[in-house]
Amino acid sequence: MEAVLLTEFSDPDAPIGGKARHIRWLLDHRRRVPATWVLPAGSGGHDPSEVPAWLSHDGPWAVRSSAAVEDGLESSYAGQFATFLDVSGPGEVAEAIRSVLASAQGSIAGTYRKRKGDSEPVAMAVIVQEMVPPVVSGVAFSRNPMTGMNEVVIEAVRGRGDALVGEGVTPERWIERWGGWTERPSGEAVLPESVAGTIAVETIRIAAEFESPVDLEWVWDG
Repeated sequence: MEAVLLTEFSDPDAPIGGKARHIRWLLDHRRRVPATWVLPAGSGGHDPSEVPAWLSHDGPWAVRSSAAVEDGLESSYAGQFATFLDVSGPGEVAEAIRSVLASAQGSIAGTYRKRKGDSEPVAMAVIVQEMVPPVVSGVAFSRNPMTGMNEVVIEAVRGRGDALVGEGVTPERWIERWGGWTERPSGEAVLPESVAGTIAVETIRIAAEFESPVDLEWVWDG
């Protein structure tokens, strides 16, 4: 199972998918990103005995899709492929990798592809990323996704960020515009204001360097 640490990845034409390329962009711009390995599309076999050759420890790990069609400007394929969190041990990592690859041909992704009019097979790379123990997790948008306004929107939940989607948990919301909060949680917030401020500043900086609006995943470990 041939995997490459993203900080050591040098082939600009390798089929590593949109998500891995965006993570590599963050690393190249010296942003704080957990250790991340990528298996390019078409990497070959998935024998669990081969995994310890490149995993640095037993985990926990996040095993995620990075398809060529993901995270694009015209379509994101958000939630269409499998993701596995808190995966420990080489056997579980290998099984999760197999499941992510299989999800490229699954019924959920197939229905989405038909709706989008995509007929080409999905070229699926796989990301294996070190898990950060989450106190609070969430997403941040450099532009309000509902109104298009030039303001930072932060959504936060206790614990793992998949609660935002998979469990339907209502997040607390912070909105920053022109250096001040126009919306913030009432009562006791799950995210300290100082941390929310840091997230807002970083989101603005990343969008400026990327030269395009961005939406980011973040985690605070306390």
